[in-house]
Amino acid sequence: MGLSNSHKCDVTSYSMRVKVASLLACIALLMGLCCAPGIAYADVYKTDIILGKTVEERDLDVSRCPNIFCERACLIDEEGNILFERDAHTPTKIASITKVMTAIIALENTSLNDSLTVSERAIDVGESSSGLEAGDIITMENVIKAMIVPSGNDAAHAIMEYVGARLIADKKTELTDPEAAFIEAMNKKAKEIGCEDTLFTNPHGLDDGDFASDAHSTAHDVAVMSRYAMQNEFLASVAEAGNNYADVIRYGENISLGLESTNQLLDFYAPCTGLKTGSTDEAGYCFAGSATSGTVSLYSAVLGSDDPSERFYDTRDLMNWGFAHRVEYKLIQSMTTTRITVDGTTKTVPVVASVPHAAWTDRTFYATVADPTQSINLFDIEGNVSQQVDFDEIENDVHVGDKVGTITFFQRNVEIAKVDMISCEEVEAPSMLERLGIWFERLLRGFRDEPTVAEGEVYNQTPLLNNRAGA
Repeated sequence: MGLSNSHKCDVTSYSMRVKVASLLACIALLMGLCCAPGIAYADVYKTDIILGKTVEERDLDVSRCPNIFCERACLIDEEGNILFERDAHTPTKIASITKVMTAIIALENTSLNDSLTVSERAIDVGESSSGLEAGDIITMENVIKAMIVPSGNDAAHAIMEYVGARLIADKKTELTDPEAAFIEAMNKKAKEIGCEDTLFTNPHGLDDGDFASDAHSTAHDVAVMSRYAMQNEFLASVAEAGNNYADVIRYGENISLGLESTNQLLDFYAPCTGLKTGSTDEAGYCFAGSATSGTVSLYSAVLGSDDPSERFYDTRDLMNWGFAHRVEYKLIQSMTTTRITVDGTTKTVPVVASVPHAAWTDRTFYATVADPTQSINLFDIEGNVSQQVDFDEIENDVHVGDKVGTITFFQRNVEIAKVDMISCEEVEAPSMLERLGIWFERLLRGFRDEPTVAEGEVYNQTPLLNNRAGA
């Protein structure tokens, strides 16, 4: 959309103000970091839960636990595994984090190109505003930005009115009131994605005065919701971009509204990719976070912080703790190698075991795996890795690439991976005459209490995770 000269001046002026404000905010946060105590473990609770067990049950040293100050928290990974919990299932207010679900419902029921007209009711919501005015015409793409970036209650209400009406028109609900239809969709979606104790009553999260209600969620549910939301490419891009603009048509003219992000974590924590702040007197200061380091993504909820900066520090420390204990573990780690030829191509492969051929008394052959490079992500606090090697009962001819057994990997006695072993060699089974001789040999070996089949040997190793076992 084009801008008039006056509007261009407004945008330039706004851009300068945003830059200055962002710089001052960043300086304030960094000063807070510098002035904060270097290390403090006062807020590592024995009741904090790490991978399903309390710190006390694991007998963990506090140096290996998240050191955070919020009342409630949760950290999950990209697969939905719960890495850390602090009072994560107690219902509480979540303030503007509510807008994450509002965005989800909008994105899943409309097009980004849809246009809506902002109503007087949307403007009258009050509190945090994106600067919309009654009568503004705005696309869904831009109104979502106006809601997420500066936490606009006006934008959230406008979304609810439009999407609620669409849900009714598209016969996705039996309700006839757009507001009720939208709230119904929010609560249905919460249950669908795995939220266990969440209730929405409005699209913005205000919780006092006319908006007082029994709306609530939990740290666990906020982390689950954040993980789900960040799978949407558009929402993820908005959450990560920080300061932004929203194009609107106002009184027939195209203008751009400057949007200043409430997510100050983006200013000083490089892995941060989102997502949403929230604060009311009852909720305290809250933050739904997402961060990516390398190939690992984590999602967090920090609720009930005492001041606005604390929620960002806690999120940073929680994320750093998660990344530090996340290990990419290579399954195949053998120092023994051999060369095999498959489809005319010869290559060097690791030998994971020598497998006994059950039809012979003294013959074994090398085995490898189809993909020696495969790895899995583990949490080192859960303990070291062990393996169990099972050989198939081989009686017939063996060809290169045939399955000859399995390796099963465990962490704290829980299966984490299972891999087929395949033959590196061609091995012929004994002939009928040879089998007769082997039968007599085994008979004699039995009398002498000697093995009747060759013993296999395992070459694959399971090194310690970072040379430390999680207690």
